[in-house]
Formats: sequence, C-alpha cells, structure tokens
Amino acid sequence: MSTRNSGENEHWRDWLPPLPPSVSGSDDQAEERSARAEIGSAATGIGRIGRGGRAPSLSAAVRRHAALAGASLALAAAVGGCAWWWPGWSHPAVTGPAASPRSTTVSPVQRDVTLGGGLGCDPVRSPNLVRGNGTGSLADGPDAILAFEHAYYTARSGTAARAVTTTDADVPSADTIDAGISTITPGTTACVVIMPQTPGRYLVTISENAAGGAVHSFTQLITTTAQDGSGVRITGIHAADS
Repeated sequence: MSTRNSGENEHWRDWLPPLPPSVSGSDDQAEERSARAEIGSAATGIGRIGRGGRAPSLSAAVRRHAALAGASLALAAAVGGCAWWWPGWSHPAVTGPAASPRSTTVSPVQRDVTLGGGLGCDPVRSPNLVRGNGTGSLADGPDAILAFEHAYYTARSGTAARAVTTTDADVPSADTIDAGISTITPGTTACVVIMPQTPGRYLVTISENAAGGAVHSFTQLITTTAQDGSGVRITGIHAADS
C-alpha cells in the first residue's frame, strides 16, 4: 500500500581397425613364380629340341601349373576360413538395427504463486529476505504482507486488503484503502521486498511500476501477529521514517 513520503575431429575411417595381412597375396606371388618356372622349363626343353634332345610335353606343364594354382586357391580359402574363426581374431561385429532415441519429457518448473515474481522482480524466499508480488497467504509474516499488497495492487480491493489485518489493526479502513487504490493507475504492478527486523516486525520496500513506465518506491514498517486458528495477520502499517 502506498504511504507517500519524501581440435579437429578424426575422420570416420580413422576409427576402423587395421586390415589383417592378406594371405592370398603371398600365395599369388608363389603362384606367379611357379608359373614362370614352368614356362622357363618348357622354353628350355624347346631349346633342347634343336640340339636333338627330347622336349617335355607343354600340355603336361600346363596341367601341372593348373593343378598347382588350384591347390594354392584351396589353401588360401582354408587359411582364410581358419583366420575368421580363430580365437582373438578381429572380425566385423554383426549388429541389429539402431535403436530409436527415447523421447524425454521435461517437467515444467512449478511456480510459487504465493511468492510470485517475474521480470524486474526476481522471486526470493530466504530467512533474511523475501521478494515477490504473489498472492501471499496467512502462513507467516512475509506471506501476510504479500497478501495485503496483492489485494491493493492486483485485486484493487480495500475489503480484501483489510481481511489480512486484525480487526483493531493500526491500518486505514477498507473505504480509505479504496480511495488510495483509486489514485493508482490501473495496470500498475508492484515488487515487494521484505526484510525481517525483529520477530513480527518487517522493513518493507515497495516499488510501483506504472503502466506508463514511471517507477515510485517507498519503505514501510509493517508489524504482524500470529492468531490461533486464523494464521498470521497484519497489526500495523507505518512509514519507515515515522
């Protein structure tokens, strides 16, 4: 209530394991040497014909070469099969389809409507400081103060504001409070900062933010009391310099 007073990333292929040495490669070289020896032997035999010697059969040499080549391929296949199943030998893992990512639902942060807060009025609730603009309650002194200011600035009701006080509180009547509310431009908001002084006594700074952008701040001393069965209520509101 107003009381006016003066690294670069690695390429994917860098992650692949090295390939094992090729068994078939060495067999290909042996096969090639064998073929060359057979052809050289045949050429030597043909040369001996001119000197009256008996040449070995070329077809027999070709058949031996074909037999050796077939044996080499069979050996390569057998060695390759053993390498695949040999313990400790690394081979590509068989994997199933990639699992679809699970959808997660983020629970919204529960806002303390009693404390309130918002842009320009960050909510705080601690033993030494309470700041907000929420609905308040009758749970304790700071909440009772928030409830009174919410009735004044948001509900714009003197009756609702007076309902937060004791019947004999040193606070203006509901009609007088309504008259004060009428001087406040509709849409004006307030941020309430409450600092405990002694039990039941609070230093309260209220910053009014008018719809047109004007800001007006003032400080009050507000006292409260706990009543059996009816919560905490305000017993007095005074200017801080009074």
